[in-house]
Amino acid sequence: MVDKMKDLKQQIYKAYKDFDQKTLDQNLTYFQTLFEKYQENKQQRLLLKDEQNNSHIIPYSIATESQKAVFHIEDYENLETVNTKCLKDFGLLTCKMQAGLGTSVKRDDLLKKYTSRADLGSKGTDLFIDYEGKTRSIAEVQLLYAEKDKEQFHYIAFQNLINHETQHAVNEIWNYKHPRLDKTYNEVFNSEQLKRYPEIYQLMMPTIDEENEISFDRVAPAGHGFLGFVELLNIFKEQESVKEVMTIGNGEDLQSNPDTKILSWVIENEIPLTMITTTKLEKDKKGGQLALVEQETPYVTIVEKAQAQKAGQLSYFEQLGLRAGDDKALFNTNIVVINKKALKDAFQKYLRVSESEFMRIIAPDLIKNEKEQNGKKFIQLEGAIGSVILNLDKFFRTNYKKPLVSFLNLAPHNREKFFLPIKKREDFDEIYRLGEKNIL
Repeated sequence: MVDKMKDLKQQIYKAYKDFDQKTLDQNLTYFQTLFEKYQENKQQRLLLKDEQNNSHIIPYSIATESQKAVFHIEDYENLETVNTKCLKDFGLLTCKMQAGLGTSVKRDDLLKKYTSRADLGSKGTDLFIDYEGKTRSIAEVQLLYAEKDKEQFHYIAFQNLINHETQHAVNEIWNYKHPRLDKTYNEVFNSEQLKRYPEIYQLMMPTIDEENEISFDRVAPAGHGFLGFVELLNIFKEQESVKEVMTIGNGEDLQSNPDTKILSWVIENEIPLTMITTTKLEKDKKGGQLALVEQETPYVTIVEKAQAQKAGQLSYFEQLGLRAGDDKALFNTNIVVINKKALKDAFQKYLRVSESEFMRIIAPDLIKNEKEQNGKKFIQLEGAIGSVILNLDKFFRTNYKKPLVSFLNLAPHNREKFFLPIKKREDFDEIYRLGEKNIL
């Protein structure tokens, strides 16, 4: 194992020798945790409780009231009014995930019409809407959205997660002129009140070939768990807590921005980590949903479609929360809020672990994504951001009886205020079709 890790490190440093040390270290340490789980054959297998299986893994939709209490769920509809004073004490960092091409969303026609690029960027840079008198990419409109709340917070900061395929398309937007100011976005976000944080760069990682060896013949990103891993590790390594709340959302989803009511609730109640869910609808059948793992100290996990399929429970998984007699099922939106001060305070109060131990704690559950290229089979090692967050929560629940994560659920009538994912071109066309929906 030690020799394989050493060899992996040498190969990655050689392949990406032109990158700065921080980027290399962030990507390598994350990938190492996935590779360790692969070597140990650690891929979580889940069997849900149903009529035939008295499993200890209980979906929220069939949980008892006492079991539901373990989740720490609040409904958005029950949040109180905004506490403007607590917001003004905190900075707000908005981070958008722009590190994937999203090839399932066909958009060559939009690139040809609105850009001089032939190559895809991220979905956020390649999908265009009319906003403030001009056709702009969703990624540009995200900057204008972020700017709106500058009077509400101590400062506003913006940051993107990018990779080599998307960096040019994402970064060129910073040189565009602001629609109301004679300045570029780079100049606008260069003050005490509006800031641009350095991009987080996700490298393409090697895969596992048919001989069970590390291969650079096929490289791929190792999942958005990378972003959660990097952010939690940064907070762990900080000397002092900072009054900053960070929101993470999909780069193509204009609505993936928690509002001041949510952020006020997070700050006022000193909630370290918040995951936003929404009540599962028919169209959400294939998405991950929350379940309780009952043991001496119970904890929360996300069950994904692939796991249910391997357990022979796909049909059951898809119908959970939609059947007569079920309570709602909680569908994961991938919107995360990190209260950096509350989280660092919890680390300082409870944690007595080394950096390497901490990395193993937050390492996401391994996803083996099997792919084929040029007639050869490869396994991509990936992890999800929700898994990173929940593994840290599991550690705190198990060792300190202290939950770190709260879940905020959106009822169907509030869903589109915060969650409008674009998985295929038809989603984009439906959401932004003139006259159909006015979300802007």
